[in-house]
Amino acid sequence: MASEFLASLLKWIREPASWLALAAASVSVATFILVYAYPGELRVVPPDRVGLHYLGSDRRLEMLVPLTFTNTGAPRTWRHVLRVTAVLATDGRRPEGTRDPALAWEYEDAFVGKREWLAKNPGADQGTVDYLTYVGRALPFSLAGGVSQAKLYRLLQYDGTPSGKALEKFTLVISVLQEDGRVEVARKYACREEVTDDRFTWCPLDPGES
Repeated sequence: MASEFLASLLKWIREPASWLALAAASVSVATFILVYAYPGELRVVPPDRVGLHYLGSDRRLEMLVPLTFTNTGAPRTWRHVLRVTAVLATDGRRPEGTRDPALAWEYEDAFVGKREWLAKNPGADQGTVDYLTYVGRALPFSLAGGVSQAKLYRLLQYDGTPSGKALEKFTLVISVLQEDGRVEVARKYACREEVTDDRFTWCPLDPGES
């Protein structure tokens, strides 16, 4: 019985049509996995610089963070971004009684050109390259598989006690909450100028990170 089965199997293998059928089945399985089943992951690409600014008399931090999200899963898979938070972990020793600033996504902004800005705001020339316009409040969004999306986030401090000296160098830990867990990325930044309350100071990546 076993010898008959082996003989039949060898005969089937020798047939060209058998190989074609096997190849077609393999392609079908691979296509199903790539198009429908491959879960992939949510990747978050941090920026090469972040904008920092103090708000009000209590000097709460406001931060602009350009982020790029990519869903590496199959086209029919979805990732849902629910919340974005960040912590400025200062390098070195913090002053006693202070805590690293923690911020949360509150708004989405966008950069626009000078012509578009003045068309909507006549006579409001800010004399700068960066013209910010409001897009909307923080709301969860979905990302289909194989798709990337860039957003400019405005985060506001809700905890911690910043100090100007501590912001010279810091590690920014970005945490993205999705429906099945969190994604965290961290980068070191160095502010070449003092952070003030009258404009955003753009702090690039620390030279050791680039």
